[in-house]
Amino acid sequence: MAPKIPVTDLLFTKLQIVKINEKDLKDIVALFLDHEFGKEPCVNIEPDYLTKLTSEDWGVYKTFTDNLKKVLDFIGSISLSEEKKENVKKKVESLLSEIEKRPKSIS
Repeated sequence: MAPKIPVTDLLFTKLQIVKINEKDLKDIVALFLDHEFGKEPCVNIEPDYLTKLTSEDWGVYKTFTDNLKKVLDFIGSISLSEEKKENVKKKVESLLSEIEKRPKSIS
């Protein structure tokens, strides 16, 4: 059964948390583990949508990138196979790279 909320919107709600905690980081890791990048809103994480959001708002950009970097640090400390950790790491690094490439507004 597909989620009722688009996966990318769910990820957005987690990545925009300014004072992110361990539970939120676990949720983000789970989303990256369970969903591939793609264009099906209820099934995939949509990098284009997230990079668009971060390019339009400096605060969103800063919070997203800070939290994605925290995810990279966090995955080393959790009990997952190396294969799963690498899967999450590659997705997070790819998303960070795409966010950095896109021009930003100054608002």
